[in-house]
Amino acid sequence: MDASGDGKVRRDVAERLEEAAAVHWNQFYLANGNKFYKDRHWFAGEFGEHVAGKRVFLEVGCGTGSTIYPLLDVAGGDSRVYACDFAHEAVELVRRHPGYPSGRVTVFPADITQRGVFRGNVPASVVETCMMVFVLSAISPHKMPGVLENVWGVLAEGGVVCLRDYAQGDLCEK
Repeated sequence: MDASGDGKVRRDVAERLEEAAAVHWNQFYLANGNKFYKDRHWFAGEFGEHVAGKRVFLEVGCGTGSTIYPLLDVAGGDSRVYACDFAHEAVELVRRHPGYPSGRVTVFPADITQRGVFRGNVPASVVETCMMVFVLSAISPHKMPGVLENVWGVLAEGGVVCLRDYAQGDLCEK
């Protein structure tokens, strides 16, 4: 932040951080492994109607899989999750999870700000529920429309996007 206290990061600092984002995220996962984020069992209470009875999910920004595996438990049976993360190390942590060999998870590294990022990884128009938990806050605002366009391309008719993120006045500020 600059000395004016307006909460804005200087443009040159923001650009430098964005250019090195992949390096920083990989360093984070190398240092913390799967010990930083707890399994997200809370989502069933918040997004239950969008999970129950659904079979095909996409998690954008999956990290170490803290939503993937609880989601599979709640959805049950023949459900499957496509998942991606910016950090290659996070993707490897998901692949090393004991539940990964079930064949119900497809995980891949992806920069979701790049057009067509899901092509070849997620079939078009099949995702019933997309989870985006603390993802958009890590993306430059001018790139957010492209991210949502990418998600739109894999959503099935009637599909939904479940968002949880930081916001001014949220519970983190209280």
